[in-house]
Amino acid sequence: MMKKILSCLVCATVVLSLAGCSSENAPAVNSSGVQASGTGNIAGSENSSATGSGEVDNTSSSSESEASSDTSETDDVWANIPEEPENLFETEEVDGGVAITKYNGTSEKLNIPAKIGGKDVVEIRLLGHSKLQDVNVPKSVRNIDSGAFWYTNKRDPSDYLGLYNLTHETPFLKNKRNENPLVIINDIVVDGRTCYGSVVIPDGVKSICADAFADSGITNIHIPEGVTAINDSTFANCSGLSEISIPQSVNIIGNSAFKECQKLAALTLPGGLTAIGDLAFMRCKLTRIDIPDSVTSIGEGAFLSCDELESIKLSDSLTEIKERTFRDCIKLAQVDMGDNVTLIGNAAFYHCTSLKSVRLSQNLKKIGEGSMGTGAFDGCTSLEGIAIPEGVTELGGYTFSDCTSLAQIDLPNSLTKVGYLTFYTRKSATSYPDTIITYKGKKYSASGSPFSSPYEGIDTVLNG
Repeated sequence: MMKKILSCLVCATVVLSLAGCSSENAPAVNSSGVQASGTGNIAGSENSSATGSGEVDNTSSSSESEASSDTSETDDVWANIPEEPENLFETEEVDGGVAITKYNGTSEKLNIPAKIGGKDVVEIRLLGHSKLQDVNVPKSVRNIDSGAFWYTNKRDPSDYLGLYNLTHETPFLKNKRNENPLVIINDIVVDGRTCYGSVVIPDGVKSICADAFADSGITNIHIPEGVTAINDSTFANCSGLSEISIPQSVNIIGNSAFKECQKLAALTLPGGLTAIGDLAFMRCKLTRIDIPDSVTSIGEGAFLSCDELESIKLSDSLTEIKERTFRDCIKLAQVDMGDNVTLIGNAAFYHCTSLKSVRLSQNLKKIGEGSMGTGAFDGCTSLEGIAIPEGVTELGGYTFSDCTSLAQIDLPNSLTKVGYLTFYTRKSATSYPDTIITYKGKKYSASGSPFSSPYEGIDTVLNG
């Protein structure tokens, strides 16, 4: 009997000892429920796994992101804190309600009303001030601007250094970043600029702010289905970004969205995409891009200086190739555009030095939009021949300037206006073939001279 009693006491002692080790040695957990780590940068759930280099993926589950980042889910905390008076907010009417354009109060703990003037608060553009510690965002809010939680430190405008317009993050945003580098409020990614490495945006997120990851150290990122737009400058200057998965739900890629992502070499665009903004992929390292036929608009300079781009499939729905769209794409060798394009803007293919052949839209009306400036195909030194389709009425200035290999240009009978130095080239007749221009059944020589309108029916524009 005594042996049995001693055995029980020993077992109990071991159990109590193990329980004590577990409690004392458990990983530290911060206020957002994320385990702390001695290395790496955790931005998300406790399921984040360390990489071989010791970094940790900035990964977050949907349920945890709501618990740690969505202040609207903590209504009990705010139950006894009155909402801010409506007269402290400046607003603007938008679809579905109002947008807060400015907050004129100084509350450290800001409880935003769900309605202002009887209308739902659906958007926040600016709230920040230097003392802002915490914010309760109503669930009605579906858009938050990237600068919403920043503030301006105004100084004397006479300061010759121009330091009177410096912007700073609010203590609220700083605290949120400390809790989790991936700041999510109301299913909106508000900030991820301190994230690095691999990032998985959790399911349930509906929107990503403009500039959200700009200048960050991310290398690859997963965006969940349901996000409909990659907004302006979202990933601008992410110099290490080499891989991204864009869901089929995305229909807009904004201005400068991937500008200067100089390791981004491959990308699949979603089938429902309708618009690509200005400078969207400027200086990316894309080698090929297929633009789905759903795309109706590509912004100015969208692929400017993509110096590794070798081939591109243009959307059949495009009606315009805007200024500088493919400027300085020095490896682009061939272009085949759909027949809905009616305008090619100035410098659209400027200095595409490998471009040998171009199939133009059969409904094209105009190449270049002015008599002066940088021509649409200016400096395309490998272009050997081109046929301008019937229906084109105007060629802008410098359109084929310095196309030193251009041996044949077929002009349509519809052409009535030719811009300044449209066919001018500085090439030597002994080194390059002279350009032969065919117009209304006759052949003319450009002869390396400024175009002077020897053709009947053509109104040449000189000097603008």
